[in-house]
Amino acid sequence: VCWLLAGSVAFAMPAAAATIEIDNTLAQTDAKGEIDVGTQVTIPDGMVSMELTVPEGAEVYETNGFSQAGQRTYEWTRSTNQPSVRYSLAANHTIDRGSGEKYLYAVTDQWAVVRSPNIRLQWRGVQSSTVRTNHVDGEGVAGNHIIYLGGYEEHTREAAGQRFRLAVSEYGDMRESSSDVLDSLAHAAEHIEIGARDEVVQIIAVPSNVDWAATGVQRGDSDLWVRDNERLDTARNTWVHEYVHTRQDYDRTEETGWTIEGMADYYAALLTYEQGRIDFEEFQRKIERGSGSRYSDVRLTERETWEANRGNYEKGGLVFGHLDRRLRADADTTLHAAIAEFNQ
Repeated sequence: VCWLLAGSVAFAMPAAAATIEIDNTLAQTDAKGEIDVGTQVTIPDGMVSMELTVPEGAEVYETNGFSQAGQRTYEWTRSTNQPSVRYSLAANHTIDRGSGEKYLYAVTDQWAVVRSPNIRLQWRGVQSSTVRTNHVDGEGVAGNHIIYLGGYEEHTREAAGQRFRLAVSEYGDMRESSSDVLDSLAHAAEHIEIGARDEVVQIIAVPSNVDWAATGVQRGDSDLWVRDNERLDTARNTWVHEYVHTRQDYDRTEETGWTIEGMADYYAALLTYEQGRIDFEEFQRKIERGSGSRYSDVRLTERETWEANRGNYEKGGLVFGHLDRRLRADADTTLHAAIAEFNQ
């Protein structure tokens, strides 16, 4: 009998598939840079064996129905069909921006914004798929891929068949009103057709008093965070930029990786202009920036030529603007209509 990686089948199995449920409960702790996680797995009937691997940076302190089989690996003992592990998890995530390490996810004394725990399973037995859910013990918001821990205020809006949930941390200071942010996102949802709309979009407005590596981050299908001091009246509208990422359904290759940020940068500027939040001159300056001399050696299909200078954003945005203009002028259509075709 072969081992199966989570979600994949290596050999013929019975037709009826079962479901393995992975449920994570996250909570704040007093330990600097750490959160507390409880992971429970619900195992369907017919399973022969299972191994669970906890994330890097996890320190397991309690198990029920699992016994340690390796440094980060735990084996199901078959004593319960809902085994669990509890562990502390180092949840800060940083990247080097040249001037030092900056945060993509951060745990502070008062609040945290973190990635969902990366739990890996291997099993033998009945054909199964996995369903993952996250919960917060205490105050917070649990998306499928991004979790906020701490006090917050939630604001919602329905638009274009989507529900926008904006969670504003009580420890920050919003530059824009929540209503204006939701207005901007609703307009974007209604005016671009580039890809399928998720039923719920979870936005977390995080305090800006952290040395962030980005103005915003989008992860998974429809989870994102944005710094709470980000403006709407700018061609670099981060709120819209990160939302556009949730509508990009296509697979990218090494040669087309630049389109992810190039597209989001272009539509952030275009939609903000169409909302009347910037004038045409500012929109034009943003698009023209990609023609600057610092980008003259950028070849968008060659990642190494643009990674150091945001060439995928700036020159990529210029290319999308050029294509959109040509389609509007010569084919009486728009670029986002063409993108919607291949996204489908």
